[in-house]
Amino acid sequence: MKPARTYWFAPKRLGIGYAPSSWQGWALLAAYASLMFAAPKLLPEGGHSRIATMVALTTIFLITAFSKTNTSR
Repeated sequence: MKPARTYWFAPKRLGIGYAPSSWQGWALLAAYASLMFAAPKLLPEGGHSRIATMVALTTIFLITAFSKTNTSR
């Protein structure tokens, strides 16, 4: 028997979009926000390392969030 799938994000009750619906969703969002805030301060100036890091963090966040989102209403 297949275990029930748990979703971290669900459709908003009002408005457009999705919002965290479990502690895992809130933890993912908090980790993403913290890393995006800290990345420019921790990485050296110049070059493309800051931009590449932020693009990688955003890509990982979006793929994880999309795979854990309940898209049905």
